[in-house]
Amino acid sequence: MLSNNVPVRVFELRLAGRTGALRSEANVSELREALAGQPPFDVFIENVSIPPGSFRQVREQSDRTFEIVCKYFPRPFQ
Repeated sequence: MLSNNVPVRVFELRLAGRTGALRSEANVSELREALAGQPPFDVFIENVSIPPGSFRQVREQSDRTFEIVCKYFPRPFQ
């Protein structure tokens, strides 16, 4: 990838986990907000998203699985 005609690296981190069903969406939303806008993550992470359909019910349990995708800022090769 190029940024201002300089070769850069682009990283993406995918987090997957499980949370209790009662506060599942609130728990995952709080984690997303912490990764998106708080130190030390805010200087490294450009965008944090929860992909559509990432909440899935675990069969015969009250837990739900989730996924969060963190896209890092492009970094020049050194």
